[in-house]
Formats: sequence, C-alpha cells, structure tokens
Amino acid sequence: MTMNNRPKKPAGPPTPEMKEAAQNIAAREEFRAFVLVIHKALTGELFDLQPFHERIIEFLMRMYRHETKRGILNLPPRSGKTTLVNYFVAWTLGRHPDSNNIFVANTADLAERNSAEVMAIIASTRFRAIFPGVSVPRETSAKDNWITMAGGKQRAVGVGGALIGFGAGKDRQDPAVWGGGIFFDDPHKPTEVTSKTERDNVFNFFVGTASTRRNSPHTPITVIAQRLHEDDTPGRLIDGATGETWDTVKIQALDDDDRSYWPRRFPVEELKVMREARPWEFFSMQQQEPFNPAGQVFKPENIRLVDGPPVVAAKRVRAWDLAATESKPGRDPDYTVGLKLSRRETPEGPRFCIEHVDRMRGTPDKVRETIRNAADRDGNLVKISLPQDPGQAGKSQIASFVTMLLGYSVVTSPESGNKLTRAGPVASFVNVGLIEMVRAPWNDAVIDELRAFDAGVHDDIVDALSRAFNELCEGSAVSVAQFQRIGEQHRGEGMVDPNQELRADIARAAEAQAIGLPVPPPVSPKKDYAGIFARLQAQLEPPGPTEASGVLKQLQSQGAKDPRVEAQRALLDLSLEESGRRTGLGLIPGSGVKRG
Repeated sequence: MTMNNRPKKPAGPPTPEMKEAAQNIAAREEFRAFVLVIHKALTGELFDLQPFHERIIEFLMRMYRHETKRGILNLPPRSGKTTLVNYFVAWTLGRHPDSNNIFVANTADLAERNSAEVMAIIASTRFRAIFPGVSVPRETSAKDNWITMAGGKQRAVGVGGALIGFGAGKDRQDPAVWGGGIFFDDPHKPTEVTSKTERDNVFNFFVGTASTRRNSPHTPITVIAQRLHEDDTPGRLIDGATGETWDTVKIQALDDDDRSYWPRRFPVEELKVMREARPWEFFSMQQQEPFNPAGQVFKPENIRLVDGPPVVAAKRVRAWDLAATESKPGRDPDYTVGLKLSRRETPEGPRFCIEHVDRMRGTPDKVRETIRNAADRDGNLVKISLPQDPGQAGKSQIASFVTMLLGYSVVTSPESGNKLTRAGPVASFVNVGLIEMVRAPWNDAVIDELRAFDAGVHDDIVDALSRAFNELCEGSAVSVAQFQRIGEQHRGEGMVDPNQELRADIARAAEAQAIGLPVPPPVSPKKDYAGIFARLQAQLEPPGPTEASGVLKQLQSQGAKDPRVEAQRALLDLSLEESGRRTGLGLIPGSGVKRG
C-alpha cells in the first residue's frame, strides 16, 4: 500500500478551543447566539430562554434590519427586558463600533446603569474574543458619556437631562446599515405616573428632546416599559399622539387560558393571587392593559362584619387624617378622621380589624378636642399616628399635638407617594378578605368611601386606614422587604442558577407573607437539591458527537451559503443542546441548522 493510499486516522472530538471558536463565530453572526454565549460567560449560568424572549429577540432584529423604525416593548417587570436590550446594544456595537446610541430612563441613575452594563459587556474577555478589535478606551470612567475606539458615541440621561450637541444614529450612504438608536427604558416612575403633570413632563421630554436627537431619519427609537397608566407615554404613542405607527410587542403574564408566560419563575397561582388582590396594578404592569382604577381599588364587599373587636390583638393604632374646616351651607369640606385598627396573629397569617372610626368636621380647636378625647377612650396601649405637613407650620402643629398627648405613644411622619400608592398594601388585604370591621353606624361611610376611591369626593377614611395599616406592618414589613430583595437578587434576570428552586422558595414565601397568605409549598423537595447542584455544576459543554470537518463537509454537500459559518453554528447547537439534556433543563433549542 502506497503512502497516498494509507487510510486516514479518524479525527477526535472537538476540543474546548474548537467549541469556543465555534460559539464566537455564531455569536458574531447571530444575536440570539450572542445572548446565549455572552450570558453564560458573564454570569456562569444558562439564559432561561422562554418563548416570549424569542419574541423580544425577533422584535429587536426587526429594528436592526430597519424593517421598523419605531418600536415599543411592553412586558411585565423582572422579565429580562433590560438585560436583552443591553445585550442587543453591545452586539450592534460589536458589529458596528462607530454607532451612536442614546440611553434614556426615568432617572439618570437608571440610564447610566444601562450604559455602564453595555460598557462592561464590551470590556469582557468573551466579548473581545467574539469581536476582536472592538473596545472602549481604558481611561474611560464616565458612565453617561463614552466612546468606542472606533468613535461610536454613547450618551445616557434621565428624563429632563441635557442632550444638546449629541445625536443618535449615523447618516450612512447605505441607510440599511445599522448606525445606532435611541433606547427609552421605563419612562415613568410608578410612584409619579398618577400625576398628569408628571406624565406630561415625560411625554414632552420624549417628543421635544429625546426623539429629536437623531442623526438620520432612519435612526430607530425603541421604548421598553411596563404599562403603568392609560395615559402613560407608551399608551400615547400607541394611540397615535405623534402621528407615527409604532411596532408594538405586548407580553402578558397570563394568557387567555390563564397560563403563565414564565411558569418556572412566575407560577400561575401567584399571578392569580396578584390579580385578585390588586387588579389595577396587575392589569397595568402584568397584562399591559391599564385601566382607570377609580372605584375599583377596594372590594369592600369582602370586609366581614363582626360583633366586637378581637379579644386578643398584638397591636392597635389609631391613625388620623386631619382637616380643620367647619361644614357650611354650599360647602363640602374634608373630614378629620381617626381610625382605630388592630392586628392579631393567626396560624394562617396576620388579620386586621377596623374597631372604631371618629369622623368630624370642625375648627382646629374642635379637632384637637376630638383627638384628645379619642386618646383618653383608647388608653395608652393604643399607639397614635399623626401626619406631619411639610414646612415649619407642620412641625409646629405636630409639636403642639405631641405636647397635648403627653403620656401616650405618639408617632408622626409626612405622607409619601400618592394616595393610590399608599392605599395599595391595605387594599390587597381588603380584597382577599383579611380585614374585618366591627358592626357600627359608621360602617356605611367606610364602605361607601372605599368603594368610590379614588374617584369620590372624600378619601379621608382611606388615608387614615392606609396610615394605620402601614404603621401596624412597619415592624415586620422591613424584614419581609429585605427577604424579598434577597430572593430577587438570587433569582436574577432571565437566568437559571444551581439553587434556583431554593431561592424561588424564599422569594415565594416572602411574597406570601407580604400579603398575608400561607407560605406555599416548596417548588421541589429539599432532598433533591443535592442532585440539582450535581447536575448543574457538571460540565456544561461536553464534547459534541460530530467533529467540525464532518459537519463542514455535510453542509457543503447541502449547498449552504457559508458552510464554514454554518458548521460553527452547528457545533454551538450541539454543545448547548447536549448541555440542556445533561442538566435535565432542555432550555436551549438549536438554531435550526440541518444535521444528518
């Protein structure tokens, strides 16, 4: 046998270097592959790719291909939307490093954080391997204004920030080539969106400032937000306030058949509880279908009337909402209201009872007399909570009340946030039947005002109830809030981590405690956690069963347009799909390359 006829030695499986090179090529060519590769590199975890994430990726690619120039992404909070958009901006800068982008958000801090995350992605080792030669100058430290080495300018501002002298996009000879865009992330603050003045300020900034900073008529604008109000900026744009047509993607937490859009992270039962307890927030933020909450915040029919207050209660407080105007013919002034609320602990969680309501109109002297008389009746075991008006006059008034109530437990605090925000926590308890009320002549006034909120003439009872409820929850609310934050930090945005089931249990338990429901059972038995760790800490990129040369020849025989690139994509698919099988997650589908 001659040397030329000697049989060839079979090639071995792809080496780690070959697989990484394959992934890098795929990530360079395809945004979806970039998301999978860069997320794994930056976090050490697989991206929990859901069908709605695929819709977001396709939406962003329509913007990239200039198939649409005006786009809106409406989806629930904690869905990974900002993460995906930041990955997209980084990917486009890798492909077009001279691009100019503007990041806008409801605060400068949020906009700068998004900008900094993009800069950190570009500075990462894996990004430099995917896009060699694309970088940011080492001396760059500003998060709100930076450039790439190729001259691409990036600017980040909050609503109302200055954009003078800066533009997004490029005026290219070929308008189909990406040049950058304007990305408006969460335009409104939830605590301010109920104010028409604030909504107008955000919209006017968008129309008069942000959207005018385009270097080309082809520069795309993308708004990324959860819906917060019927009249918010995304709503105005969808309704045609600018005369433009907006390509809108609406992701809902529950579909028409009550199926969760992300079952692993947001179980159906949790979403249903949220829908029942706070429907105005659920339909706005989770379903992207905001409605006017007037008359729909409280469900007073769920308040159970009892013959007397509980015999044993952990805490009691009488909270006041103050007014100082007498009733006169032709006038309907506010009431001064003092509402006594008690809290008791049960095996199922806390329960509350409205025990008494003082409601009157009168001069400042009459108001003081009413407060003092109520304190004498209640005794010094009932805490007194008083609102403090801003300014020196408010401080003087509170000092006078505290002096008058010497010997009683008195707390004072200014009102914060809007009425709807303050009423939200207690409305959740009312709506799921966790608040009782002692049968009394003042019941009708309470029920009527709750039913009419926030469209009625008076909201004094609601304000007093909100203050009392928040005061009774203050001691435990802090720890629950901290517990929730810990759970949220560990769950992360769009990722699967080795202990996600346990961390999901923590977050779900905290959320249940926060709204007074029993702690739900764990997602999976604790005895399985060792197995979960073992599976997910195993090698996530095992050698693929097909060598690179074999895939290349196969694709060449199929007449692929660029068989070398397609071969690398195939290797990426093999690695990621095998990882899914080995871990039992099955979360990473292939890119669709045909393989024999």
